[in-house]
Amino acid sequence: MLDGKEQNRFNEKSLFWLESESKVKINKWEINDQYDFLDPQHSGYRRFRNPIIHRRLIFFDKQEKYWIAKDIMTGKGFYQYGIKMKATVVRYSIESYAPTIFCNVIYPYEKEIDIKEVLDKVQE
Repeated sequence: MLDGKEQNRFNEKSLFWLESESKVKINKWEINDQYDFLDPQHSGYRRFRNPIIHRRLIFFDKQEKYWIAKDIMTGKGFYQYGIKMKATVVRYSIESYAPTIFCNVIYPYEKEIDIKEVLDKVQE
């Protein structure tokens, strides 16, 4: 969500019907023995006064079994991304001026990792 708005508007009386505002583009998709990498973006926030393009790079390391999600918001303006809620899933939020980039590493193990080495794997 961006400033409390979904990438596609919907009618609360018909939750399974969405506007088709969010056009998705796959920039890159790689699958091999070492990792899976997906680089998609969507244009669902182009309807804002200051349009935003949301790109999310997702990297899964098949050897070490962890994920990296790197969000890239291009455009201009100050925005709030999502809200923090108690849940059984991971949720995060950020307030920032666009353009901005933020990364999340999902590493469900006790063993320590070199975070710089991990983040180098999802450079643009």
